[in-house]
Amino acid sequence: FLDTYYNEGANSSSQEEGQESNQDQEEQQQTENDLKAEYEEASLKESEQMAESIEQQLAQLQIGDQVEVDSNAQYVMLTLNGALLFDSAKAEIREDAIPLVDKLSTILQSYNSNSIYVEGHTDNVPIHNSKYESNDILSSYRAQSVKDYILSKTTLDPSKIRATGCGEYNPIADNSTPEGRARNRRVEIKIYNSYNSN
Repeated sequence: FLDTYYNEGANSSSQEEGQESNQDQEEQQQTENDLKAEYEEASLKESEQMAESIEQQLAQLQIGDQVEVDSNAQYVMLTLNGALLFDSAKAEIREDAIPLVDKLSTILQSYNSNSIYVEGHTDNVPIHNSKYESNDILSSYRAQSVKDYILSKTTLDPSKIRATGCGEYNPIADNSTPEGRARNRRVEIKIYNSYNSN
């Protein structure tokens, strides 16, 4: 009788502990989800405010029609048409594009504490010449060229800026048309918000 009594008590106690443990886990999960949602909302709001400010500056500098602005919860992205910046199969910034990059540099100067990524993109037309043996390499040199120029015109922290070549692997348009290929030849500058800059 005593054995039965103690066994039933022990089982009952362990069930209650199990229920409490599950409840604690659910509450902890809910708290984590709430914090994550709050974090993402604040992060997105900051990106949207950055994008709005940048758009106003682009308009004041009269280059709003040459730069596309987009944003998400991580960063604000500025997209520049590659044909504006570079001659075909070359990675040196065109002389007539220098004023555009100068003006962009003045905008970027105010984001000294943010991480900035410069990404080069190409279309899928194969390239092979004495200097650049593939689209990957050409896109890397183009991104580095823009990064180096921005650093030469600003006091931005070099450790906060990265240059990456993405080649032909992230198209934003159809490579089967001349218009689509022109859109895919681009440089993207991603300015990460304070929540995602570390």
